[in-house]
Amino acid sequence: RWAPELEGGGAAGHLAAGGGAGRATPQVFNHLMQQLPALVATMRAHLQPWLPELISVVLQHWHGPLLLQVLTLLEQMTIVLRHALRPHAARLVPLLAAVLERDTSAQRVPSLTALGALEGFGPDLPEFSGLLLPPMVALVADASPGSRTLLETLEALHRLSAWLPLPAAQLAPLLLRLLGERRPAAVGREAEAAIESAVETLLISLLCREGRRWRVHKPAVQRRLDELGLSWPRYERLVPAALANDTPALSEVLRQTLRVVSRPDEQPTARPQKLAVKQSALTWLWESRARTTKDDWLEWMSRLAVELLRESPAPALRACAPVAQMHPPLARRLFQVAFLACWAELDGTARASLVASLEAAFVSPSTPPEILLPLLALSEFMERNDHPLPIPARTLADVATQCGATSKALHFREAEFHSCRAPLGSARLVEALVYLHNNLKQPEAALGVLQAAQEHYALQVKLSWLEKLGRWHDALQVYERSPPRGEFALGRLRCLSALSEWSQLARASEAVWQQMSHTQQLEAAPLVAAARWHCQQWEAMELVARLIPSDTYEGGFYRAVLATHRRRYEAARGWVDRARSALHPELRAIASDTYSRAHAPLVHAQQLSEVEELIEYRVLQEGLAARRAPARPLDGPSHAVRAAAASDPLAAAASSSSSARAVLGADDAARADERCEAIRLRWRDRLRNCSSELRAWQPLIELRAMALAPLQQMEAWIKFGSLCRKSGRLELCRTSLSKLLPPGAPIGSLPVYHQAMGE
Repeated sequence: RWAPELEGGGAAGHLAAGGGAGRATPQVFNHLMQQLPALVATMRAHLQPWLPELISVVLQHWHGPLLLQVLTLLEQMTIVLRHALRPHAARLVPLLAAVLERDTSAQRVPSLTALGALEGFGPDLPEFSGLLLPPMVALVADASPGSRTLLETLEALHRLSAWLPLPAAQLAPLLLRLLGERRPAAVGREAEAAIESAVETLLISLLCREGRRWRVHKPAVQRRLDELGLSWPRYERLVPAALANDTPALSEVLRQTLRVVSRPDEQPTARPQKLAVKQSALTWLWESRARTTKDDWLEWMSRLAVELLRESPAPALRACAPVAQMHPPLARRLFQVAFLACWAELDGTARASLVASLEAAFVSPSTPPEILLPLLALSEFMERNDHPLPIPARTLADVATQCGATSKALHFREAEFHSCRAPLGSARLVEALVYLHNNLKQPEAALGVLQAAQEHYALQVKLSWLEKLGRWHDALQVYERSPPRGEFALGRLRCLSALSEWSQLARASEAVWQQMSHTQQLEAAPLVAAARWHCQQWEAMELVARLIPSDTYEGGFYRAVLATHRRRYEAARGWVDRARSALHPELRAIASDTYSRAHAPLVHAQQLSEVEELIEYRVLQEGLAARRAPARPLDGPSHAVRAAAASDPLAAAASSSSSARAVLGADDAARADERCEAIRLRWRDRLRNCSSELRAWQPLIELRAMALAPLQQMEAWIKFGSLCRKSGRLELCRTSLSKLLPPGAPIGSLPVYHQAMGE
C-alpha cells in the first residue's frame, strides 16, 4: 500500500539525484551509495521513473573510488529493472567488460559483481560476445584452485551460457585441467566437491550446445575422467544423444540445468512485518490548540510529519524518518501515507483525539493556508483509501473555499448536499454549488444544479443565483426594479461591475452610499474603487481605497495605482509587494489547476508586474523630460508647483523632488530611450497574446494609459473597442473609441454612438 507513495518523490528520488555527491561529504556519500542497492531491492519496479537518475549515478562514479558500490547498485538494478535497462545496454555492457579485463584484485570481487550485472542484459549479450568471452575465459584460467572465486565464476558462466555462445574449444581443456589441479590444504572436501559439480554442469552445458561437434572433445574428457577415477553417469547418458544430434532431448536437459542454477536473488522476498506504534508519543504531538502564530503552525506540521514517519508501522516508511528530518520536502511528500499507516494502528480514543486536533486546526483563525491545504489534501487522501476522517463536510468545504481550492470545495459541498435534509440548508448549498461550478467554468453543471433544486426541492431561484450563473443583465434588470437599498443596492453594483459599466456604477454608488451599512460599504469598496479608477476620479478613488484592507490584493493594487498617480514611486513599489504577498496563497492553491481556472489569479499577478513596469517607465520619462526642459531659475518654486501645492500637497512634493533630480547625461538618456521603447514593445506584444476577455484587457490598458497617450497605443484601444462591441458593451466601446477622436471632434461622429444610444 505504501510503496507507490515512496516512489512519488520520496527517498529514492532524493538519493538517486546525481548532484547530491557534490554537496555531501565523501563519508556521507559513501554511506548513501552503500544503502542505495538495498533501497532498490525494496522498491523494485516502483523505482522505474527514476531509472535515468540511477543510470546517471552509475556513469558519474564508474571511474571513481566507489566502483564496487556502483557495481553492486547496477547488479541490483538488473534484478528488479531488467527490461527497463535494455536501452542502456550499449553504454553499460562495454564498461562491465572492461571491469572483467582490468580487475587485478585478489578475490576478484568487482569481476564477480560485474558477471552478476551482466545477467540482467541477457537477450542483448550475443552482440557483445566478442568483447565478453575473452576476459571471461581468462577469469577462469587465473582463478586460484579451489577458491570461492573460482566456484562463483563457474556458476555465473553457466547462467550466462543461456545467451552467450561459450567457446567449447577454449573452455573444455581449461575445465579438464581444473579437475586435476592441486588445491591448497585449506580447501575442504565440500568446496572441492562443489567445484567438481560446477565443472560437470558447465561441461554438460557445453555438450548440449555443441551436439554432434562434441565428438572432438569426447576422447579428452573420457581420458581425464579415467585418470582421476571419476564417474559422471549424467554426462555418460547424454554423450550418445549428443553424438546422434538429438536436439530436443539436449534442449530439455539444458533448460532443466539452467533452472536449477537460477540466481537466489530472484526469489520473491518475504513481506516485512509491521512495527509497533507508540500512541503515547503521538498523542501529545498532534495537540494543536496552543498554536497562535504562523511559525507555530509550520513547526507543528513539520514535527508531526516527521514523527508520523518515525512511528509508522511500515519499515520502509520508518526508515525514511532520519532523511525526512534533514530534508523537510521528503517529510511533506510522505505525510499522507505516513498518516494513513499510523491511523490504521490507533485505537478509538487516539483517533478521536487526533480528529479533534485536526478540527481545531481547520477552524482556528491563525492557521495559515500553508497548513490548511495539506490538511485538506489529507482528508481527500484518506477518503480515497476508504478511511474517511470523521470531520463535517461543511467544515472542510468552508476551509477549501477560504483557501481558494475550488475543486476540493466542490467535492465537499456535494458531500454536504447529499447528506443535508433541511430545505433551508439545501438553498444555501445550491447557491454554493452554483458559485463553485461557475468558478470552475462549468455553466452547464451550474444550470443543472438549479433545475434539480427547482424540481426536487421546490426552491425558488434567487437573484444571487443569477449572479453565480453569470446572467448579469437579467440580475441587473431585477435589481433596478427593486428598492435601491441594502442588498439590492449592493447587488446592482456587482452587476454593473461585471458588465464594466463604470460611469453608471460610479453614479449609482454616490446615490446609495450613505444608505449602505458599514459592512456593505466594505464589500462594495473594491467595486467602487475600480469604477473611480476607470473614470479617472482620483480623489474619490482615494477615499474609497481607504476602506479596503491593505493586506488584500485589491487593497495593495489600488493603493499602488494611487501612489503611482501621485508620483510616490517607492510607496507604490511597497504596495505592489504587499499585493503580491496577498496573492501568493491563491496562486499556491491553483498551482495544479488547468489554465482556464488559473487564468484570473495569473492575470492579477501580471497586473502587478505591469505596475512595476509602469513605475519604471514613468521614472525614465521624467528623467528624459527634465533633460529636455529648459533650466529654471533658482529663486523658489514655480507658479505651477505653488498651485499644485495648494490643491494636492503630495503631488507637489513629488513634483518638487523630481524637478530637483539630476539631469540625465547623454549616454544615460540614450539608454533610457532604449529602455522605454523596449517596455512599449513588450506591452504591445503582451496584449497581442492576451486572451480576448474584457476583464483581462481593461486593467492592463488602463494602467498603460497612466503613461501613454491614447494615440500612442491606438492599436490597443481599437482592439479593446472591438472586444467591447462583440461582447455587447456598446457604451464601453463608445467611451474607448472616443479617446482616439481628434480634439474638438463631436462624439456623435462615431457609428457606435448611435447604437449605444439606441438610435
